[in-house]
Amino acid sequence: MNLESRVRPCDATEIPLKSFFLGPQSENAQWLLSSVQEMLESWFAWRKSSFSQDGIAISRTDQLIPEFQTRQARTRALLAELSQRLEKELPKYSPRYVGHMFSEISLPALLGHILTLLHNPNIIARESATVAADIENEAIGSLAGMVGLGSAQGHFTSGGTVANYEAVVRASARTYAWLAAGAVQRERGEGELSAFQAAHLGWEAYQGLRETISESELSQFLPESVGPCAASRGLGRAFSSDFRTPALIVPRSAHYSWRKAARLFGLGEANLYHVDCDRNNRYQVEDLRALLRQCQAADQPILAVVSVVGTTETGGVDPVDEVDAVLEEWRSERGVHIWHHVDAAYGGFFCSLLRGSATPLEREVEEVLDEPVKRALKALPKAQSITLDPHKLGYVPYSSGAFLTRDQRDYRCVQVLAPYLDYEDPLAGSLLSGAGPEQADKGPFTLEGSRSAAGAVATWLTARAIGLDQAGYGTLLARTIRQKRKVEEWLARHLGSARIYPGCDTNLLCFCIADPGEATSLSNERTRRIISRLAAESRYYLTKTEFPLDSKISEATRAFINQWEAKVDTPQITVLRMCLMNPFFDSLELDIEHIRHFVVSISEVAD
Repeated sequence: MNLESRVRPCDATEIPLKSFFLGPQSENAQWLLSSVQEMLESWFAWRKSSFSQDGIAISRTDQLIPEFQTRQARTRALLAELSQRLEKELPKYSPRYVGHMFSEISLPALLGHILTLLHNPNIIARESATVAADIENEAIGSLAGMVGLGSAQGHFTSGGTVANYEAVVRASARTYAWLAAGAVQRERGEGELSAFQAAHLGWEAYQGLRETISESELSQFLPESVGPCAASRGLGRAFSSDFRTPALIVPRSAHYSWRKAARLFGLGEANLYHVDCDRNNRYQVEDLRALLRQCQAADQPILAVVSVVGTTETGGVDPVDEVDAVLEEWRSERGVHIWHHVDAAYGGFFCSLLRGSATPLEREVEEVLDEPVKRALKALPKAQSITLDPHKLGYVPYSSGAFLTRDQRDYRCVQVLAPYLDYEDPLAGSLLSGAGPEQADKGPFTLEGSRSAAGAVATWLTARAIGLDQAGYGTLLARTIRQKRKVEEWLARHLGSARIYPGCDTNLLCFCIADPGEATSLSNERTRRIISRLAAESRYYLTKTEFPLDSKISEATRAFINQWEAKVDTPQITVLRMCLMNPFFDSLELDIEHIRHFVVSISEVAD
């Protein structure tokens, strides 16, 4: 049958987006093949023209030797074997895959990634990446513009976990630097700051004190200099009390990387404080206020307050604007400067829905977002630091994360130099002087040493080819939110026992199937059965998550199980979790209507 005869028209505004993806049936295969061929031919020509006077190392005679050809044939056979094995991987490119936070890769990102692998630059310094280091800076500038920052310091990481660690390391360095300055002042008898007050001095006050303090005076209180135990003893002596390890405040919905951070960076999980969530699974700001007061009363410094844009389980968005308002109140009224980090690894790209408004059609893109979500996204520029993951909603290949700060002093408050690298414009002077040029090499300031430029280049190319505004990513991501809402509406209309979990703000949806009064054990068993049967029959690929029903039950979970007056006989409720990133899940042209087919499939396997 002629495929073109079955095609139904789609919205004209979405046709350009089709050029950015290979398509479920490799519809853009010829364009991709020709692009890769052109790229390889250019690379071959570049290599041939560089130092051509050196001559060739592999002759035609060498290539005709049987052993030479045998080795190449063996490699080709292994490559075919590897290809066959990888084709048994999950079909993440397909609209039928609605599981974890990955989907189809955009063609600009794929091409940028492949091209970078050919040149293999290490963006630890310009001397090992003379071009790619600049591309990284330009890509960071594009991401900064997307989230509303006029300019930003930052770099690419291997993912959101490391980007979150970058925030912890810097917040820790800043906190202890300010503590150390206050401790020196107290030991000199020049001030009576408490540990809490000193830990949140602010850069201006710190730099005023720092002018009269030597490195040796400061270093005796710095964990990176004398170790955490000696630093804590010194701070306890200076502040005339047992020094308390700084607290890290995160929402209960936070990614598990924050638990890792508390362990890895010596805070301990006992000092990882959780803000409760409300009925919509969002940050309870009043609970945050209570924790701030608690820390102040106990003279316990606060390393950072974290809010999340795009939670891992539900895609929920915390009220970043309200969190910032609380912290601004503490800054202006009490002189307490607390680091605010926004973990927007997943949801940060929804800022593209806010940027543009050039036409009435593009303004409709922003209206897809609920008002609380819009307010939260617009508040991102006020945070001290932000985590983004282009390898999620940027449709960029793994691994590509990014860390941004708006204040150069916050970015440069950590530094380690390698003697064998000739850094361009390295930070001069004190470790915590906060000085330094805008375009210094990133290597001295990153947790990771060697870093591939592939994520940065892939992001750079997508930012320019697709656009991080309403006409580009905004239109694409608005489509994914709309199709999530359609699934929700179909479940409610055609499957009365579907129970939707609160707080699914973006393009994630969590739900279970439960009859009135049904025990949670029965619902949990059904959830597992649905996932396994759908996958076994190659219908759809979903994931699950669990929410506690014990003493840690949240208001959102309580409201959820109350939908069917559940009999609680398990320690947790297990729910279906679907991430509707694939832009073709609600495609008019396909022969199958996935939303209808999905709901029918759920109904068939649930019984």
